[in-house]
Amino acid sequence: SWSDQFGFDCAFYRSGCVLAGIFGKNGVSANEACCACGGGVKDENTSSTPAPVPVSTSPPVSTAPISVAPISVAPTPAPGLPFCFSGSSLVQVEDKGLVSMKDLQVGDSILVGDGRYERIYSFGHLDRTRKANFLKLETTSSTIEISANHLLFVEGETNAIPAGQVKIGDNLIHVRGDKLMVTSIEAVQRIGLYAPFTPSGNLIVNNLLASNFVALDESQMTVEIMGIHFNWHWLAHKFEFPHRLVCHYLSYCTSESYDEAGISNWVSASHKMSMSVLQLSG
Repeated sequence: SWSDQFGFDCAFYRSGCVLAGIFGKNGVSANEACCACGGGVKDENTSSTPAPVPVSTSPPVSTAPISVAPISVAPTPAPGLPFCFSGSSLVQVEDKGLVSMKDLQVGDSILVGDGRYERIYSFGHLDRTRKANFLKLETTSSTIEISANHLLFVEGETNAIPAGQVKIGDNLIHVRGDKLMVTSIEAVQRIGLYAPFTPSGNLIVNNLLASNFVALDESQMTVEIMGIHFNWHWLAHKFEFPHRLVCHYLSYCTSESYDEAGISNWVSASHKMSMSVLQLSG
């Protein structure tokens, strides 16, 4: 079966074909290979005549109602390390007020800092049923639950750093510009993972300034590529550009598709490209 040079097959391109003619493999693009983008090959031998229905000679089956005990399904743990906020996190939505992360929708205009609101154009991670590990960072007046590799803005740091690098005594950045000292850090488990994306790459969560993005290695403050150090937020924002261009600036995306882990297929593509660059630079 066909896939592009990053390993994405036609299922990925069902969410949009704007980039279908750019990426390909062995000279074949999604425009030629995928039915959703106007290509693909139909089996001419497929018959429209329905197959005959076999006649059963078994005794008739009783139609009496059967009592079935309800089955309890435990939440599925998130594979690997997620990048997200918990569903109870609060975000300021324009003309609505404070809204729980789990109730946000693509198209909502949320506070991103300095009194500015920006439209959510996607969710990088959206999974309402998985159980995941978060860090609960408590400050003198606010609390945030965030995955360890998600980026936060901290006083004294030029760029956002992984939440796992935050220490007790560090100051997080409040929406008003105040500095809030971290007084405790604990690991918690919650059900549901949410990571809304905005054009600037920033958002305010529980009155604290955070990034949309993550560090691929939470133990490192920056990443080195060909001898040059880049901060994670800047790098992720650049790799996210095709997704942002199509879904925000061109408003082309009519729906999002997600993989089995709840990761946007667009983000999976960006992740694969960034990992390829990191491997080449290593």
